[in-house]
Amino acid sequence: ERQWYLLEQGEVEQVLTQTHLKKSLSWPDGIKCWSVDTEELAEDDPTPLEPVQTSEDLAYVIYTSGSTGLPKGVMIDHRGAVNTINDINQRFEVKPSDRVLALAALNFDLSVYDIFGVLGAGGAIVMPPPEGAKDPACWIELIVAHQVTLWNSVPAVIQMLVEHLLGTSATVVGDLRVVMLSGDWLPVDLPEKIQSLWYNAQVESLGGATEASIWSIGYSLEKVDPNWKSIPYGKPLLNQSFYVLNELMEPRPVWVPGQLYIGGVGLALGYWKNEQKTKASFITHPLTQEPLYKTGDLGRYLPDGNIEFLGREDFQVKINGYRVELGEIEVALKQYPGIKEAIVTTIGDSPQSKRLVAYAVPKEKSVIKDYSLVDGNQTEDKDEVIQPDQELNYIAEQLRKHLVQKLPEYMVPTDYLILEVLPLSANGKVDRKRLPKPQRQTIAETTQHILPQTKTEQQIAAVWAEVLELEAVGIHDNFFAIGGNSLLVIRVHNKLQELLGRELKIVELFTNPTVHSLSQHIAQIYTQEVYIETSKTHGDKPSTKVTNSKKSSNFIKSINQPTISEPSDSPSDLFPCLIPIQPEGNKSPFFCLPPVAGVVFPYFDLASLLGKDRPFYGIQSLGFMENEKLLTSIEEMASYYIKAIRTVQPHGPYYLGGWSLGVLIAFEMARQLEEIGEVTDRLILIDLPPTSTSTLTKLYVGFQFLLTQALPQIWPYVYDYVQLQNQPNVRVLAQDGSPSIQSDNQPQSAGKVLNRINSLIRSGRPLLRVMQGNSQALFRYTPKHYTGKITLLRTSKAWNSNPQDPTLGWSQFSTQEVETHLIPGHHLNLLRQPHVKVLAQTLKNLLK
Repeated sequence: ERQWYLLEQGEVEQVLTQTHLKKSLSWPDGIKCWSVDTEELAEDDPTPLEPVQTSEDLAYVIYTSGSTGLPKGVMIDHRGAVNTINDINQRFEVKPSDRVLALAALNFDLSVYDIFGVLGAGGAIVMPPPEGAKDPACWIELIVAHQVTLWNSVPAVIQMLVEHLLGTSATVVGDLRVVMLSGDWLPVDLPEKIQSLWYNAQVESLGGATEASIWSIGYSLEKVDPNWKSIPYGKPLLNQSFYVLNELMEPRPVWVPGQLYIGGVGLALGYWKNEQKTKASFITHPLTQEPLYKTGDLGRYLPDGNIEFLGREDFQVKINGYRVELGEIEVALKQYPGIKEAIVTTIGDSPQSKRLVAYAVPKEKSVIKDYSLVDGNQTEDKDEVIQPDQELNYIAEQLRKHLVQKLPEYMVPTDYLILEVLPLSANGKVDRKRLPKPQRQTIAETTQHILPQTKTEQQIAAVWAEVLELEAVGIHDNFFAIGGNSLLVIRVHNKLQELLGRELKIVELFTNPTVHSLSQHIAQIYTQEVYIETSKTHGDKPSTKVTNSKKSSNFIKSINQPTISEPSDSPSDLFPCLIPIQPEGNKSPFFCLPPVAGVVFPYFDLASLLGKDRPFYGIQSLGFMENEKLLTSIEEMASYYIKAIRTVQPHGPYYLGGWSLGVLIAFEMARQLEEIGEVTDRLILIDLPPTSTSTLTKLYVGFQFLLTQALPQIWPYVYDYVQLQNQPNVRVLAQDGSPSIQSDNQPQSAGKVLNRINSLIRSGRPLLRVMQGNSQALFRYTPKHYTGKITLLRTSKAWNSNPQDPTLGWSQFSTQEVETHLIPGHHLNLLRQPHVKVLAQTLKNLLK
């Protein structure tokens, strides 16, 4: 929604993007999208273009948070941007041998210098890979390998790197010579830590506003006075000016606080298509007639001529270096149906621990759960009355989902408190000081708060509680949902490595965000056979049963305090491809075959919606583990998977189904079962034509799209899986180091899926290997005739094989009439909310 607004309000005509984003996102009419990862931008004529811009022409428009609820576009001309860039390059003698590690997002104006400043001096930009963008271990590798000399970031980012290096006692740290820090408060002790790692580094504190061409003021940190409460803001940069004025626009004397104004050639041209806001913020000095920008910041002069920054005078805050208007979040909160009032504030004593807290007052005491609002898409009209004891948690959950759709991630609060009324002061204004502070441990206890049970869980939970300043942490609490951020991850990482005496990768903390998942991940890494069975919730005495093989390390023995016992074989032991997503129930099981990516994540919602009385088994492709043979033909897959499902159900009639590539595998399984005298009662093919039709070329294009979409499509299912663990009466069963989550009241993933999830996330190579094998199988396969009944569940936006054939070509491979049902959505979203509800209901009716 925000992106759409920026494109339309900014009158954007052309967009540089990537192929997968170009295809997956919706774009306003009239916009031309260019994919930079294809050859469509190749130059036909290498002759340089004639310069047509002047220094007064617009260089870029960058949007910042707006108090009215809509972001505002800051217009910077070439003169202002070039002035700042030239000043910095001359000040720090930037030359062709310099390299900068570009960590700033492109919608953050620090990236303007990273790109044009360094390239303008003939230097080079070092871009981290997407998976390493938040990983200090990756940063230091790049700094050393590419001889990075320049650092440009908000303080919190380099603090992550410093704490990582100091925590790991690193000896090779590269040779940074200039460290530029801006965008937020600079901790007084940080410069000394930086210079303890890079002895010759010049540390520079820079400041200003987006409305004044990146930076307008700076302070060189040669030595920090231990008595300082904050780092000085500094003095104006070249051709720029800074003033401390009172309400009458008169200069303030030394030590007397006043409002900060910026002048000089760096001033923006104003706000794009917002004359009212421009007039309010860009003013003329009544005496000097100099154009000025009113920053909204407070400061004061120091005796040496430097300025000291004192903070904001309004409700604009800095969160992880991003400037955030609390009013924009409040407006978005009030747009949620049923919310009467909303206030957003911050808590946290330091910039690194600062987080957003949302307070909301509902219009009514009762709440209606409208399914059409949950995921931002219109569905069938269906309401559910929420019981009083569920009300507050439900509202908080939905408010967060609502904001995720409207705001960037850094503007989404981590805490939500639902109040009957907002506290007011004597003059009738909201008294922010009287707003209650969130009690996170209390909130957790009202949901599913399972105390740590093994020694590893206790150690991890203790570290989390210490770092997050919480009284208690449950094993299913998500680190990032209870106040964690990238900087705090580094602290947790260092403490856990020291406590456990084992190396952990930063990315492992991101991909295992709960105490339970991280504990199981550690067990998986350091042992081959671990069996844990736990079924006690908060308030009960835990009982733990752990088996360690002779190969198990002393580390695992010590953390789990095991009692020797041998686990028995299960179908999942014999056939690791068999994932019992929902193994309980008295009805015939439904077996669902994998898509091109080979994983079963897409089926989690579907399995849950079918109900706990319908066993649901996902079949996951082989090849994710090093010792697994990769199957590269549909016939071979079908034969192997038949053996797997017969360990659960020896004889038919069977219920088989699949989506995407799983369609072809399920079809071939039904055909092979028919050959050996077994019956498939329902063969459910979900949205794929047979490859022998004229759609082969289109399928190839579709596969290329899936390849570029694979990882982004998988991560939401991983997150959903972690969230699903947070349920009452959870039983944790782990065999061979691979946990299975089961619940007495809600279907959930089971078997060895977490083992395979972790393998997937740690490296993309197994995923690409499986996809390559599956794609080979897809294009080699030619379906044969099948005498059984086929049921096709297809979307209206199908493969264009033949508009006149609703069966997508399957009718020519069956001797019976193909039963067809339309499902809303398209191929890539029909298994996600809200469309999966329609799919599940249709499937329920078919399996009766």
